[in-house]
Amino acid sequence: MTDNTTPTDGQGATPPAPTPIQQTSTDAPFYDSFTNPELKTWTGAKGFKSPETMAESLLNMEKLMGAPKERLLKLPEKPDDPGWADVHKKLGVPETAAGYEIPIPEGVPTDFAEKAKSWMHELKIPAAAGKGLAERWNAEMVAMAEAQENQLQLQSETEMSQLKAEWGIQATEKENIARAAAKEFFNLEGDEMNLLERQMGSRKFMETMVKIGERLGEAKFIQGNGADAPISTIAQAQQAIKDKQRDKDFAAALMDKKHINHAAAMAEWDALHRKVAGG
Repeated sequence: MTDNTTPTDGQGATPPAPTPIQQTSTDAPFYDSFTNPELKTWTGAKGFKSPETMAESLLNMEKLMGAPKERLLKLPEKPDDPGWADVHKKLGVPETAAGYEIPIPEGVPTDFAEKAKSWMHELKIPAAAGKGLAERWNAEMVAMAEAQENQLQLQSETEMSQLKAEWGIQATEKENIARAAAKEFFNLEGDEMNLLERQMGSRKFMETMVKIGERLGEAKFIQGNGADAPISTIAQAQQAIKDKQRDKDFAAALMDKKHINHAAAMAEWDALHRKVAGG
């Protein structure tokens, strides 16, 4: 006998077919889902295997750069690229030549410093480097000047030592005559006299001035020069002595060893006394 009873739910009914599960390919790269084509291509070209390797690469890149992005320089490819202006600015090149601080030694004209500023700006030298260069230049010039001064001083001392040895006991007197001649006939003294001596050299300066001083001194006090009559007798010599004693210029030359005419006055004074003594 046939059983027409309807089966209870879940009892004897054919179950429905299962929904198919979508399988994800394990061969697809992690960046396959990137929506930015350029980023996707770049990531693939770099060969990153996973997001972790990509992040690690970026971290190492930041460590290598060692500075924030705004402090990094991108060098233009061409020398005339306008981008160089930003590079120079970041390196510390001032906008104008006036932006350079150039130390100028006391007493030195400013003309050269102004030229140096324009050269530094033209060559795009950073301001700090320009100042440092100027400081080193000044120090070198001072050292060179000191070395030259020491050399001139040594040369002068050597020449004077040799000259005094040649002059012997007359060394002090001749040196006084030389300096007196420079003062009386050339109006030189102090720094001006020292400058001329440096230019000529101590030996040449002294020998030249001694010759001038002795010749002009002798000419001033020579007997029979038209102002005094020739002395041929003791009485004339005695009178000449009295006249000389009243002559302030002669007395000054006779008493002052540094006077330019001292040697000539002494010679004439001795000659007059020898005549009085019967010489």
